[in-house]
Amino acid sequence: MSPRTPAAYREMREARREAILSAARLVFARNGLAATRIGDIAAEAGISQGLLYHYFPNKEALFTAIVEEALRETAELTGSALQLPVPAWERLHRLCEQMLTGVLEHPEYPLVIVQVFTSAAVPEAARAAVEMYGQQTLRDIVALIRAGQEEGTVVAGHALELAVALSACIQGVALSRLQARRPDAPLPSVETVLRLLRA
Repeated sequence: MSPRTPAAYREMREARREAILSAARLVFARNGLAATRIGDIAAEAGISQGLLYHYFPNKEALFTAIVEEALRETAELTGSALQLPVPAWERLHRLCEQMLTGVLEHPEYPLVIVQVFTSAAVPEAARAAVEMYGQQTLRDIVALIRAGQEEGTVVAGHALELAVALSACIQGVALSRLQARRPDAPLPSVETVLRLLRA
């Protein structure tokens, strides 16, 4: 058997890291940060605790990595939507569609993020990530709403207030789906969610 190339080794490490993060999301969502043990995550990932420690020094680092990844991806979505060369309403529609797709594909993320606001055990780095990426995401949504107001497709009103309402609506959709405890629970359409912004 030939030795792995550096590229193949990097690919294998990245795949294992992603598998650990995916397992950790499920365990943190199910048990909460305080009640989760490294052994729980290792068992969910199907690896030894020793191997997990090669990737993350402790459960707090894992939790922070999950929070940062989720919020960075959301900030990238809103930043990309802001740059699209199409009318503002279409950009808002695409952004909302992507966010609702995220709710469907990764229902555990909202439960992990909520813990940042409700658990004293949450690392400061995770709280800082929520603050930084949350502000960036909100600024981008405000800018999209203002652009829509300028083109006449978004209702008049305080753009920050409308951005907070839209964000709260999508977060509420995510949590209500979890509350239903059914993977096939219906989601409102993009059109229904965006109705609060339609001029």
